[in-house]
Amino acid sequence: MQDIYEKQKNILQNFKKYFKNLYSLDSFNYCSFISNSLGSEFFKRNSKRKYYINFLKEYFKELISLGFIKEITLVSKSVKNYENIILSWGFKKDYKKNFYDKYFNINSSKYKKTHWIVIYMSKKLPKKIPENNTIVQIERNRIFNIISFFKNIFFLLNYLNFNIKSIFLFCSSQVLISVKLEKIISKNINFSNTKKIFIPYESQLFQKKFISQARVKNNKIKIFGFDHTAPQPIPVNLYHDSFSPDFLIVTSKNKINFNNKFLNWPIKKQKLMKSFRFKINKKEFKSVIFLPYIIESEEIYLTKLRKLMSYLNIKDFKKFKIKNHPAKENSKKHNNLIFKIKNLYNNNFELFSKNKIKNTTIFLGQTTAIPLALETGLSCFNIVLDEVFGVYNPSIWKGLKLFSVEKNIFKYSLAKKNSLIKIGSTYNKLKI
Repeated sequence: MQDIYEKQKNILQNFKKYFKNLYSLDSFNYCSFISNSLGSEFFKRNSKRKYYINFLKEYFKELISLGFIKEITLVSKSVKNYENIILSWGFKKDYKKNFYDKYFNINSSKYKKTHWIVIYMSKKLPKKIPENNTIVQIERNRIFNIISFFKNIFFLLNYLNFNIKSIFLFCSSQVLISVKLEKIISKNINFSNTKKIFIPYESQLFQKKFISQARVKNNKIKIFGFDHTAPQPIPVNLYHDSFSPDFLIVTSKNKINFNNKFLNWPIKKQKLMKSFRFKINKKEFKSVIFLPYIIESEEIYLTKLRKLMSYLNIKDFKKFKIKNHPAKENSKKHNNLIFKIKNLYNNNFELFSKNKIKNTTIFLGQTTAIPLALETGLSCFNIVLDEVFGVYNPSIWKGLKLFSVEKNIFKYSLAKKNSLIKIGSTYNKLKI
């Protein structure tokens, strides 16, 4: 176990050196170990041979993704001057009578001095767009479209003044979205009377572009980023640089210390608040098996689940609900794994021995849902294939207890509440 901890600390030290050399907002600037981003795969490629292959796969995926983006358009043109601006994401389901921002847990109708710029992810537009909303819609092709691909490549080349040498760094859907948004904002949004900007911040390229653009237009604006997710095992994506918000709202003291020590964030620029997105909900997690977004190895997951059945002394998983990843409901691979988990049987089950499944949940792969489950008082088992990048380190995340059941199987519990994320029995709301 100590070997994993030391490797994680070395990774963090090396990452600091790596990120200091990223000066431009290109495809490699966004780094997230949990989402296999192009930037993180580029960084990881030197540690193991498989990561070099992963990097090539990720780069190819980003390149091909240009053929899936049909257009990025401004739908509504409400450009009045507002005191506050929120840059957020939205879907059709978020628009009832008005827009409900799930990241900040507020309804746009109650904030007359605030203007929303919504990166809209659904195909169908809402029937009514509120006056204080600007919608930027990302229209996607159902399948790869060669015309869209070359159209977007040409757009990026034009943006780079046809500098062929730079296209390797900028040829991705992330860059395309950030540049298109920059042009849309420049033409349609006035920042002259804006005092504050709020962003559910992930350090994505379009967010950094927006921040940089706002500062050029009005250098008196105060920009607040909200770290809206529960902590990742090694959350390097929020590294502080010249494109970062003025202040970062975080949801645990652990995260403040981590950001300061490893991600270059000054303590005085971080504000501790209870999460706007989450509240304690034990029913959501108790006796559930959560599937990952990417199934790296079905065979290993099934083998380790059999080992876990023996450790817990349970006959099968009939008392557990198996929850697929919401983005993979139609995935044959995921549904096949669900079927196989339901049919697992423990031949070593001891009828008269006590099992250990009370207040338990099981996670396959890396996920930020683990801290949320722990804060409800549950014990969590995690089957993680890459231990170095996937294990929560108690020497970093104080108040966390970790036990290694065997290779790739870990048990987490919490010694102190609100250690990983500050949540309560009711939702917190952003107050502007």
